[in-house]
Amino acid sequence: MKIDKDFIRMIQRSAMTIYENAEKMAGNYSTQTGLDIGIRIRFGEPIEITVDQTLFPE
Repeated sequence: MKIDKDFIRMIQRSAMTIYENAEKMAGNYSTQTGLDIGIRIRFGEPIEITVDQTLFPE
């Protein structure tokens, strides 16, 4: 199996971005019940990182 070094770098770059912005993504909501983080990598397109927070209404 051939390892694609560019693909590995995209994953590493995504992980570093999540790491560097973890405090912002975690939020500070007293009613937060969950957090989902997704990474979408499509060759030839920008990498997308999505952050979905689940909150109870106050």
